Amino acid sequence: MYAIGLCFDENYLLPGMVTILSVANSTLAADRKSIAIRIVTHDLTKPHADAIAAFSKALGFGSFDVKWHRLGETYEKCRTVELAHITATTYLRFDFSPDFVQRPHLVYLDSDLLVLGDISSPFESLGAAQLGVVRDEFSPTVGECRALPGFVDHFPDYYGSPYFNAGALWLDTNFMPTVRNAVADILGGRKRRYLYYNDQDAMNIWLLERRHMFQLPGHLNRFEIGRYLEFTDWPRGVVPEIDGPRDASVLHFMGEFKPWLKLCPTTPDVRLYRFQLAEAQRLLGKLGIRTICVQDDG
Repeated sequence: MYAIGLCFDENYLLPGMVTILSVANSTLAADRKSIAIRIVTHDLTKPHADAIAAFSKALGFGSFDVKWHRLGETYEKCRTVELAHITATTYLRFDFSPDFVQRPHLVYLDSDLLVLGDISSPFESLGAAQLGVVRDEFSPTVGECRALPGFVDHFPDYYGSPYFNAGALWLDTNFMPTVRNAVADILGGRKRRYLYYNDQDAMNIWLLERRHMFQLPGHLNRFEIGRYLEFTDWPRGVVPEIDGPRDASVLHFMGEFKPWLKLCPTTPDVRLYRFQLAEAQRLLGKLGIRTICVQDDG
């Protein structure tokens, strides 16, 4: 038994529901009954929360709950880099709590990804005091990317260490307060000056210093790169296996060219996303929910 945790707001409402749908499409119907959907948000309306609950129930998930959390101090501590495609609600990803989740384990997922395979397997090996993480494909190495600027100048022993993406995380529910407090301490402490990618950098500093990571295979947080290659070849110098097999159990649409936007290049993976987007819209129609539509770029 585990929960899927998501943080999204009104701007990511339909994409978040597509992510929920993709979990359902990748999970046996009988297994969905034991999976809980948990959402932390700061601005979802009550009618939209009720719509997500009905959507999740129609997909066969056994439990749904939503928690409203003010951004407030959390956002102010995190706000280091301003990127238009990153919703501030993302910074609530460490605010899940055991009493809210009500399941032994949590899989946190960003709302700009598709689940395409089994995501429960890490719990077979994950320790109770470990955070399951996947190495970041665009910023894989500490000291060799934009992440953690100046950090290795003061702590050279960490040069060359793996750097992890926070878009998909696996952890024991009882470990949540430890992770939340550790990230909050870094966000509000002296090492905040080393942050570039906000709470993700804070998470990585904690993992470097405390070694609470359990590194998971790349297919559990694989970046969709085809959109970038429509404009530039720079990913070829960053991702070694870019031209080889890129199997994905979690396909992550990083960056500003989100697959639900008309201006996004129509790569095979984007077409796959839009297929599931259309499926989500059809289900909403069957449920009589007419007020939810995709936020477009015009």
